[in-house]
Amino acid sequence: MFLNGRLRIWPSGKRATPNAERRSRQAQEKKIVTRAHRNELNRHKFLYMTDTEKMHLKLRDQLEADLARAESENSCGVEAATLRLVMCAVHDRDVEARANDSCSGCDDKVIKTVLQLMVRQREESASKYEDAGRIDMADNEREEIDVIQRYLPPPMDDKTLSAAVESVIGDLNAVSLKDLGRCMNELKSRYSEDIDAKKAGKLVKKALCS
Repeated sequence: MFLNGRLRIWPSGKRATPNAERRSRQAQEKKIVTRAHRNELNRHKFLYMTDTEKMHLKLRDQLEADLARAESENSCGVEAATLRLVMCAVHDRDVEARANDSCSGCDDKVIKTVLQLMVRQREESASKYEDAGRIDMADNEREEIDVIQRYLPPPMDDKTLSAAVESVIGDLNAVSLKDLGRCMNELKSRYSEDIDAKKAGKLVKKALCS
């Protein structure tokens, strides 16, 4: 078979026959159509879920459902744009998980860690923008934070966090700043999803210095 004046050769070194090339093209087209159809079905399935049904979804499914809804309402809006970034970050972790023989990708615990990291990154960016007088950019970062925080448990209030810090310091018999690392590791171990690490660090440091 000639293509642009040249004989078409398969990667194996064999000549491509018209029938073989047609079957290959049809298989590729079928794969693309099947994938697009599956994505469209999933999008519609998520769009028409009730709030009660969404409550029983895994975190990944909640994100995908809300992304489908946000894109149908306003694909250029802050919510849709933020959730697309979230899913890109989750897919990156999926690649890492599959490289470590986890065929289903990363679990909800890893996704929560991703969300917490994205919140911290945006808080830091918002602070830098405010220092530079770029209030509009800081507001954009905080709007993204508001979207991401919907999928995270609310952090401890100040009173509960202070009690947790005192409990950890007492349990570890911590007496100086040398124990700061141990205390923070223990806090994160006990309350990994509930504490504001930055605020907790300040409280631990203050308690150990007093």
